[in-house]
Amino acid sequence: MSNPGDSKDAHILESGPKRVDDAQDDLPIVSSSQKPEPKSLWLAWLYIFDWYPSHYSAEEKRLLRKQDCINSSNINHAYVSGMKEDLRLNGNQYYLPTMEALWSMLTFVQCRLQNEKQIFGIRFLLGVLETPASTGSMYIMSSWYRSDELFKRCGVWYISSNLGSMMGGYLQAAAYTNLNGVAGMAGWRWLFIIDGIISMPIALAGYFFFPGLPNSPKVWWLKRREQKLAQLRMRHDGVKESRKIGKRMLKRVFTHWHFYIAVATYVCFQCTSYATGQMALWLKHEAELHGTWTVQQINILPTGVQLHHGGNGWAFFSFYPITAFPVLEAPRWKKGFTVNTILVICYGTLFMVGQFLWLRDEKRKKYVEDTSEEEIIVKDSTVHVENKSRNSEQSKVAMPPLPGFSDNSFQTRADLIRAGLELIKPLERYKSPGRARIKLATGTGAGFSEAASQLEGFARPLWIVADLLRLQSAGSLVPDSSLIDFNSWVTGLKNGTNPEHEEYWGDVGDFDQRMVEMESISYALLVSPDEFGFPDDESARCNLAAWLCQINSRRMPQNNWLWFRIFVNLALIRTLGASAEELQPIIDKDFETLDTFYLKNGWSSDGPWGDDRKQADYYSGSFAIQFAQLLYVRVMGENDQVRVENYRHQAREFAQGYWRYFDSNGAAIPFGRSLTYRFAMAAFWAAAGAANIDLPSPLDHPGAIKGMLLRNLRWWTDKPYIFNPDGSLNIGFTYPNMYMAEDYNSPQSVYWCLKSFVVVGLGDGRPFWQSQEQPHPLKTPVRSRNISVVTILDPPKHILCNTPEHHFLLSSGQSTTKLFKGREAKYGKLAYSSAFGFSVPAGPALSQLAPDSTLALSLDNGETWKVRWDPFDVRFKSVQMWEMEVPTLTSSWRPWRYHRLQVDTTLIPPVGKWPGWHIRIHRVTGGSAADGRGAALRLHLIDSGFAISAQTTKDTSIFEQPCESNAESFAGGVQGWAKGEHSGLVVSAAGVAGVVDLTQSFIDGPMEEAGFTASSKASVSGGADIMRPDPNTNLMVQRTLLPYIRHEINWETGVYCSSYHGDVASTP
Repeated sequence: MSNPGDSKDAHILESGPKRVDDAQDDLPIVSSSQKPEPKSLWLAWLYIFDWYPSHYSAEEKRLLRKQDCINSSNINHAYVSGMKEDLRLNGNQYYLPTMEALWSMLTFVQCRLQNEKQIFGIRFLLGVLETPASTGSMYIMSSWYRSDELFKRCGVWYISSNLGSMMGGYLQAAAYTNLNGVAGMAGWRWLFIIDGIISMPIALAGYFFFPGLPNSPKVWWLKRREQKLAQLRMRHDGVKESRKIGKRMLKRVFTHWHFYIAVATYVCFQCTSYATGQMALWLKHEAELHGTWTVQQINILPTGVQLHHGGNGWAFFSFYPITAFPVLEAPRWKKGFTVNTILVICYGTLFMVGQFLWLRDEKRKKYVEDTSEEEIIVKDSTVHVENKSRNSEQSKVAMPPLPGFSDNSFQTRADLIRAGLELIKPLERYKSPGRARIKLATGTGAGFSEAASQLEGFARPLWIVADLLRLQSAGSLVPDSSLIDFNSWVTGLKNGTNPEHEEYWGDVGDFDQRMVEMESISYALLVSPDEFGFPDDESARCNLAAWLCQINSRRMPQNNWLWFRIFVNLALIRTLGASAEELQPIIDKDFETLDTFYLKNGWSSDGPWGDDRKQADYYSGSFAIQFAQLLYVRVMGENDQVRVENYRHQAREFAQGYWRYFDSNGAAIPFGRSLTYRFAMAAFWAAAGAANIDLPSPLDHPGAIKGMLLRNLRWWTDKPYIFNPDGSLNIGFTYPNMYMAEDYNSPQSVYWCLKSFVVVGLGDGRPFWQSQEQPHPLKTPVRSRNISVVTILDPPKHILCNTPEHHFLLSSGQSTTKLFKGREAKYGKLAYSSAFGFSVPAGPALSQLAPDSTLALSLDNGETWKVRWDPFDVRFKSVQMWEMEVPTLTSSWRPWRYHRLQVDTTLIPPVGKWPGWHIRIHRVTGGSAADGRGAALRLHLIDSGFAISAQTTKDTSIFEQPCESNAESFAGGVQGWAKGEHSGLVVSAAGVAGVVDLTQSFIDGPMEEAGFTASSKASVSGGADIMRPDPNTNLMVQRTLLPYIRHEINWETGVYCSSYHGDVASTP
């Protein structure tokens, strides 16, 4: 929550809406580019001369007249001197007026020139100061006028320059006639004094009357609505917002062909265009040789050429010197023809070269977009795709990264704003006409209605749009936002909640997805009430309130969804003026239910913890409950102090364990459902920063919280496959993956990831942004010595292993009866890794199940398989091994309800004796089984390690080379796969993954000392092997290899022990 003294955020604390300055601000702003232009050829011809076309609205005509009035002061500068480039020094707020002021000072100095060295030096400095003249003027005008309006204004600019030179000639003649010899100075020296006297006041006035740019924080001569219209006009015309000049921009300019071709073309173009200056020199030369011309005539006669020049226009003037030079340089006409012909040829050639290079770039861009750098070979109506990239498994050419996100350093608030804008920018093209819906072009669907899916596309970007629109409305500059129409979300909210509008979102039913999207809408109402609360449109305000109120009379899941209803009712009370007396009891009842979800140590389950649901995943933290609690803290401020303080306390306790889910490189351990929300896994840190929570050690500094958030965002920057070719986010984790998707994942669902951007609502002056980013707790030398790398987290039933070799967790105890796709994989595995991820099933066969880090059992010789699920009797225990106290996690599992077979599993994390390895001990009990003929059945048990990338650092597939029989062949950085009788190993670009069967080796050793004994009644056979799972089953990489141990058991009772290794630190 912001401090009351922070003017940018203070209004969030207010319970009621504010009124805007201009009562018309909430009316739709329409640009003429949204209307069809006249089709008549006659009218089209007249349009050239029509500066304010009839199809423009009165508002847009008024805006154009203001622009012309302000810019006319710049055009009027043209007559003040005889040097046309020197006239055009109206510039960029401070930069260009300063250039003009310095030029005026040097103009005064020129009256005292004594020799050619001084002339060359002063003229060089003048050239430097004149540089912004033409480009600056064109830049300013192109920032205010659309392309169909610009050519008329630019034409006036060019003609005025010539008229200025004409006036300068007359002025020079008058100065020579009337001031020659006055104060002992020649007439030409007085001209510089006169020019300086005229230019200096204009230069100084530029500091106060410069028109600015449409996206300037505050344009004094425009109303806010007119400024928005000016910005909208430029967006519709495809004009991008100005960017700050920095190293990145300079590098882009000087490493692209555009700069060199354009400059050379302009030089050749301009060299043919200075007929007047050349004519004056020729006349002076003739006067010195023959005395034919007076000084007054030398200054006046070239003005006739200038008049001719202006009359024909700049477009035709490039050919003028070809005809002018025979007259001007006679009898040396051959030189004039030759020089100018060469220049024109050079100009034309360079223009064609530039055109060729531009077309080449456009073809390359289209090729990348259409084929993703893949060669499509069509033969006999069969399409075969061959990937030509040999750089990496996830080629950045095949699916290009997103500029502004993928190249983002994520260090400052501006970096987050830039990334957020780039993430939502691709949505602009998919907005519906009424702006109430957004539907991406990927074509997949969700298990709820299409209307609700498109509502997702509208609502989820509000996690960042709400704050940015508030900042923009308050006059803060939001860089790089010119191509995003923030106000369309205001329009969309109005239309989507209007039952009479064709884009109405629909009435809310029981268990309706629309309830979920109300959370971000409520957030927008709470943090940006002026923009989204319709304070001046009572009809829209009533429609919005009525649509939101439906959530109070519908049934909803008893889980994190209750928070959505709480925020809706808070928004209704605080922003839309609903009755607190009526809605507060509903809020209190929801809080009463949510309180029953609380476990301990800051953790809440996603619903009541019981036989039907044992879930404490990212919904307990970043996705929903902890995030919502911190949002409540931020919004309520000094209100509801008891609950607010309780949530602050829970956040502190939660953070003490939650930081361990994040590796020092920022990677979070994927676990549970909805992982397509990606960097929303770090939203807890954003919410903690936004709510100004003081966390305990090792996060007892705002910079530590900042580091946890920013490192995770940086981890995603080198994952190019998370974007569709159009720049929108796709469904998946590090690449598109529908196997892992939930039935409630529409193409637009993924934008819940923007919850991690709520911290942009904090001003730059807040401690979160002012603090220097702190390293990961285990990378801080002093603190890391006192932090255990292995820790038990009881509420989620996890052992977190933050070891140098590998960052992962051991898990037992979570499950749900809800039919989430791949629920066994998302909750039931024995280990989850931030480096290797986990795999989800693609079918019933063993390789399709991709059973990494879990048990798979079969009683029918592998025809069907059961993977570990719904554990019970979960318990933590410490045991003595190798004279060390080691934490363990034990649970039980019954694969078949109709059979008394039971598997008890104990997980032992890495310790100093075996770094990088964890141990699993399985005790199988339940007696023998028989088939229908009375024959004893053998139990097939698969115990798998981590699924690891099957690609080498050279992007070759390991499975295409022979599998070795000796792992020692991998010494010296060689990558491949190997299996022996009791072990398997894969060494790839991702690191090392291996398994070892320890059943025989350890039964009589430390395992027996720790209380793990085996029954001699069990008959076991099997060994180690390496599986090649189906492609695209792993969250992290498309192709994997999976080392595993297989057992065939004719049992009564048996204990089986295996060790599993994952090592990222050993990445080749």
